[in-house]
Amino acid sequence: MEFINSIFGYPLGWLMWLCYKIVSNYGIALIIFTLLTKLILFPLAIKQQKSSLRMARMQPKLEELQKKYGKNKEKYNEEMLKLYDEEKYNPMSGCLPMLIQFPILFGLIDVIYKPMTHIRRMSSSSQPILRPTTARLCPTPRSCWQFRGSVKILSPILMPWGRTSSPIFRA
Repeated sequence: MEFINSIFGYPLGWLMWLCYKIVSNYGIALIIFTLLTKLILFPLAIKQQKSSLRMARMQPKLEELQKKYGKNKEKYNEEMLKLYDEEKYNPMSGCLPMLIQFPILFGLIDVIYKPMTHIRRMSSSSQPILRPTTARLCPTPRSCWQFRGSVKILSPILMPWGRTSSPIFRA
């Protein structure tokens, strides 16, 4: 799985790096990066929606065929294929855009979960320096949320003058 993530994550990492170089803010770069990837995937989403709409239009005809040839599966399949030919519909046309989107989404996961690798161009070997601190604070994802919750509860006591700009104190 790591291999697939890195193959598709590397080109998307360059896109994320470019966004970061333009705005120099990880949050805004992530928003711009998300918008750009949505823009790239938009034609595929339209194709998938059109295919889904055509299938919804054909559904009453398919139900009619089911009622007519419900007992005879071979005849039902023949008539269904004729209907697909008449309507010029390919049942797999809705799946193809999704199959193209999946690897891109795996690459997005790689870019978002490893921002230092893609934005700062840090190798994986130099990143474990950062991990021990995070591992002490959040050894499991659940404990990380518990840690954030306790800091949020304690923040008015620790910081009586108001909220801090640290992301740990935000919920």
